[in-house]
Amino acid sequence: MNQTLIQEILEVVEQAAIASAKLTGLGQKDEADAAAVEAMRLRMGMCERARGSWGR
Repeated sequence: MNQTLIQEILEVVEQAAIASAKLTGLGQKDEADAAAVEAMRLRMGMCERARGSWGR
């Protein structure tokens, strides 16, 4: 796997963790999951725009 793709994947996961961490311990599992998914989608969208599309 190329280093750029690895870095992008790490950044996607990092943003998901940061978004869901804000709800940790509050008993809001579904909301934490939704926040993580939304953060991942936003970050992946940034990667796609920068690359033209995933996998190139």
